[in-house]
Amino acid sequence: MTGTGTGRSSASSQPCRVGVLFEYGTLNGGEFSMLSVLDQLENDQLAALAICPSNGPLRTELERRGIPCFSGPDFHRARSVHAQEQVASKLNDLIREYDLHLLHANSLTMGRRLGTVARKVSCPTTSHVRDIMSLSRSAVSDLNAHADLVAVSRATQDHLVQ
Repeated sequence: MTGTGTGRSSASSQPCRVGVLFEYGTLNGGEFSMLSVLDQLENDQLAALAICPSNGPLRTELERRGIPCFSGPDFHRARSVHAQEQVASKLNDLIREYDLHLLHANSLTMGRRLGTVARKVSCPTTSHVRDIMSLSRSAVSDLNAHADLVAVSRATQDHLVQ
């Protein structure tokens, strides 16, 4: 997640503040993967803030690691332009309040949802892609709205590029 074009220099005295959006409060493959990444990256150069469901084992694990957790906007209902504008407004409130430099979606679905509002938020967005699967034109468009994508493997990246 470091090559996202956030404009943060390594000489900066403050860490890059990343808001990580989680779709579910469960602990499954994608959540364990992100927890592992956060365990490796959390330091004086990067500070994560989790935007996740208000309860569940994921939130417990994040809090145990000392990662602040906040409930985010309801992406599931953001189908209309008006609802997407409300989601973007809530995200911009979080961005301002916590001085976030980057929003990162932890899953393909959350990446699509964040992609629908990426141009309306006040910081760059990125998304994890873990799945090798066919994507609709709409899905590709949503994902292409991000500043960057993080593929978990060369095979996932190659499939996505195709």
